[in-house]
Amino acid sequence: LVLVHLMSGLAQVRAGRIDQARGHLQMQERLFNSGVEAENWWHRALEGEIALAAGDLEKAASAFSAGQPGKKMWFSTFNSNLSILANNLMSRDGLARVAKARGDLPRAIQIYRQLLSYGPDQKWVSAFEPRYVLEIARLLDRSGDSQAALKEYRRFLEFWKRADSGLPEPLEARRAVERLSSVARATP
Repeated sequence: LVLVHLMSGLAQVRAGRIDQARGHLQMQERLFNSGVEAENWWHRALEGEIALAAGDLEKAASAFSAGQPGKKMWFSTFNSNLSILANNLMSRDGLARVAKARGDLPRAIQIYRQLLSYGPDQKWVSAFEPRYVLEIARLLDRSGDSQAALKEYRRFLEFWKRADSGLPEPLEARRAVERLSSVARATP
C-alpha cells in the first residue's frame, strides 16, 4: 500500500494536484515502516516531490536526503519487481532537481553524473537512465558550456538511437545538436 500511495501521489504531483498528492502522503505516513529502507525511500520521495512542486526547496532537499539509503539499496532477483521499484524510481534525481531549482547547475550536473556511475560507493542498483544524460546536456547548455553540452546531447542520441522517432527527447536533442554544431562552425 505504501507503494500504491507513492505511485498515485506521484501521478497527482505530475498533474499539478498537490492537495490530492498530500492526501496520499498522509495515508503513507500511517502505513510505512521507516525501518524498511524501500518504504522509507518511497515515503520520503513522495514528500520530496510534493515539496519541490510546491516550491519548498529546503523541505524537498531534506526529504530526498532522508530517503536515500544508508548503504547500497537492496537488490534481489527473487523479488525483482519491488527491488526494481526501490532502485529505479525517477525520484532518484530529486536532489539534482533541487540543485537546479536553486540555480546551482554545477551541483546538479555532479549529482546526475553520480547517478549515472556504478561502483561500490553507489547507493542505487539501477538501470542506466539516458534521460539523465539529456538533463546533463541541458544543464551544460544553460550554463554556457556549448562544447560539453554538444558532447552530451550526442551521447544521449547514441543511447536513444533506436527510440521512436516522434518522442520529444530525441527531437529536442537533435535540434540542440544542430544549433550547437552551427554555433561551433561559426566560431573561429
